[in-house]
Amino acid sequence: MSLIRRRSRIGGGAVVMAAALCYMFFGSCFLVALTNPSQASGSASEKLRSFAGSWQWMFKDKPFVTVVLVPDGDHFTGHMTNGYFNTDDSGNMTDAGSHPGSSPIVRSFFAGTVLHIVVQYSEDKSLSEWTMTLIAPDKAQFNTADPEQPANMKPWMARRVSSSEPKD
Repeated sequence: MSLIRRRSRIGGGAVVMAAALCYMFFGSCFLVALTNPSQASGSASEKLRSFAGSWQWMFKDKPFVTVVLVPDGDHFTGHMTNGYFNTDDSGNMTDAGSHPGSSPIVRSFFAGTVLHIVVQYSEDKSLSEWTMTLIAPDKAQFNTADPEQPANMKPWMARRVSSSEPKD
C-alpha cells in the first residue's frame, strides 16, 4: 500500500521556507537594481561629450586636417577634411598638409579610453581607421590604425576648436 499511496517528499513547512528564501533573494536583487541604476548610459554620454566637437590635427603649430565628431546615440557621425602626411623611418611626421574636400565618418567605437574613428574616402570609397586619445579637455593625440602604415609611427597632437553637445 505504501507504494501506491502518494506522499509529498517535502513537507509543507519546507515549501513555505523555500518560497520565502526565493522571495527574499529575488526581492533584494530587484531593490538593488532600483537603487543602483546602470551607469552605462550616463558614462557613455559623458565619454561622448568629452570627445565631441571639431578637432584640428596640428603639424608645426599649423592645422592640416579637421575632424568633426557629432554624437549620435552611442557613437559618432561627422566628417574629416582630406589631408596628407609623411613620416621618416623613425615614425616622426616630416610633412603634412590639406587636400580639398572631406570624407564621412562611417563608424566609431571605443576600446577602453581610446576612440576609433573609421572614415570612408569620398573619392575611392576606401576606409581608413584612426585612434584618438584625450590628453586634456581640449587636447588629444591622434594616430593611424592602418596596418599599412609604419608600426613605429608617432602620434600627433590635435586641439579642440569647438564643442558640440550630444543629442538627447
